[in-house]
Amino acid sequence: MNIAQEVAVLQYLDIQQENPNAPNEELFNRTAESSLLLEPIEQDQLKDLVEEWMHDSNKSDSKLLSNQVSQNDNDARKNLRKRLRNDVLKDLAEEIQGCEKKLESLYEEVAKAKAKAVEDQLALEEADKEAKKAKTEAPVEAANKSLRSRKKTPEIAAPANIEPEVAPTTKTPKKRAALSNEEKQSLKKFQSAMLPMLDNISNHRFGAPFSHPVNRKEAPDYDSLVYKPQDLRTLKNMIKEGNITEVDELYREVLRIFANCKMYNGSDPANAMSIWGDECFRYTEELFDIYRQASTRSQ
Repeated sequence: MNIAQEVAVLQYLDIQQENPNAPNEELFNRTAESSLLLEPIEQDQLKDLVEEWMHDSNKSDSKLLSNQVSQNDNDARKNLRKRLRNDVLKDLAEEIQGCEKKLESLYEEVAKAKAKAVEDQLALEEADKEAKKAKTEAPVEAANKSLRSRKKTPEIAAPANIEPEVAPTTKTPKKRAALSNEEKQSLKKFQSAMLPMLDNISNHRFGAPFSHPVNRKEAPDYDSLVYKPQDLRTLKNMIKEGNITEVDELYREVLRIFANCKMYNGSDPANAMSIWGDECFRYTEELFDIYRQASTRSQ
């Protein structure tokens, strides 16, 4: 018998024990209508199952199915019920173990499928980068060959009395006003808290692509799609130089990094960079929430 049939027989024995004077037909009828059954069953089928189980248990005795029984027969019924209950519990335990093994197997298959999808996506991205690189390098190499084939034009020396024009140097940032001791302490406290936080984001398992500026050779169209590039290394330098001194300002700039990732790579859940950006974004929010909560408690 399967578990559902064993439960039906066990339910019959329970109802028989609770109603020792009820006729068998009523017991079979009440058992068939019980809400505790695992699946519907007809009275005739139930009767056959009860007789079959008693026969298999070497307890086949018509008196056990009737209500005219002695105390010894009642004890026999109780023993039968106990044995059947143990069988049901054993079968249920085995069924549960089987289900758990199936679930573990399914989880492993899902994890492998996800890993394979990420691996395939990375392979596609790498192939796409190689194709773009080859497409970009081909005309550049042709142009270089053309230039090398031309005759060099002699350089024209500048007159001795005219100094050559010096290319303008990079503008130096304006000197910041001298900070008071209180402002210096506040800035130092801000730096000691925020720089390690940015390091934690960089050290995240998916944080490497966001730790430095995007390589324009690998993404030549990046500036045409992203209005204001940003990266964690640049933010660390801005903090060290005192150009960012507020938590909210830093938070906005960090979010800009992941917004740029979405802008350039799209929101396709199968895109590896999109997945990495989402993971780092959630991790960043957790870090800033922890910092804000700690700051609130310390006030």
